Amino acid sequence: MSSKILLLTLGTLLANLLPAQFGKIVLPTPAFNNALEKIVVDYRYNFTNLKGETVVKQGEYDTYSSTVILPGASNCIIYGSHSVEDTSASWQGIFYKGDDYKQA
Repeated sequence: MSSKILLLTLGTLLANLLPAQFGKIVLPTPAFNNALEKIVVDYRYNFTNLKGETVVKQGEYDTYSSTVILPGASNCIIYGSHSVEDTSASWQGIFYKGDDYKQA
């Protein structure tokens, strides 16, 4: 009987402690949230407000540096079309560049 109570007590303690520690690891920082919010809000404008200097011009697409960079990203860029028919754009943040899946 006492071993069941001890096991129940330990299980309850672990259940209460683990989610708090897990949440600290997974939740992003406020700086990350703020930057991501700016990117998501500007999506409807094809990231026009986030376009920095032109990095590459090739064909119908241009590549721009992003003025908003997510914390932890090594590079953030915007691909934009300057076609009359296709005015779409995409935003890309690179967090890891390599071939090693385990290291990523």
